[in-house]
Amino acid sequence: MAKFAFVSAERANHTVARLCRVAGASVSGFYAWLRAIPAVQTRAEADVELRGQIGRIFAARRRVYGSPRVHAELCRGGLRHSRWRVERLMREMGLSARRGRRRTPRTTDSRHDLPIASDRRGLSVSRRDQGHGYARDRRLVHGRPPQGRAVHLRSGYGHPAASRSP
Repeated sequence: MAKFAFVSAERANHTVARLCRVAGASVSGFYAWLRAIPAVQTRAEADVELRGQIGRIFAARRRVYGSPRVHAELCRGGLRHSRWRVERLMREMGLSARRGRRRTPRTTDSRHDLPIASDRRGLSVSRRDQGHGYARDRRLVHGRPPQGRAVHLRSGYGHPAASRSP
C-alpha cells in the first residue's frame, strides 16, 4: 500500500514504470490498486448508510432482533444485502439481540375447592397405580381394549414399569 501511494504521489514527475521499478512494485498491481480505490470508497459509504438503517431497525424492534430478522426487515424494505454482511456490521457496531428469559413451567393448581372436570379422555386410575401417577386408557381401539399400555400422567409417555397390565 505504501509503495503504491508513493508511486501515485510521484507519477506527475516520473513514469509509472520507473517509479514501480524503484519502489519494487508491479505496474499492473499499481493500476489495480488505483482502480480499487473508488470501489473501496463506495463500499465504505454503503456500509455507513447500511449501519444507520440497521441501527434504526434494531432500536425500533426493542433491541431483540438478531441479524436474521434485521436482514429480513431490510429485504422487506427493498434493500438486498447478504445476511453475513448484516451480521458483520452488527457485530462491529456491538449490537446483539437480547436473549429471552427462561420461563418457569406453570402447572395446574390442584389446591382448590372447585368441582373437578369430567374425564373426557377416558383415563382411569387403577388402585395399583394411584400412588404412582399412572393411568390406563379405557377407550376401545378397533372394538378391543388397549393392550395394557399405561400412560404416565405427568409426561404422557409410557413407562417401562407401567406397561404391564393391572
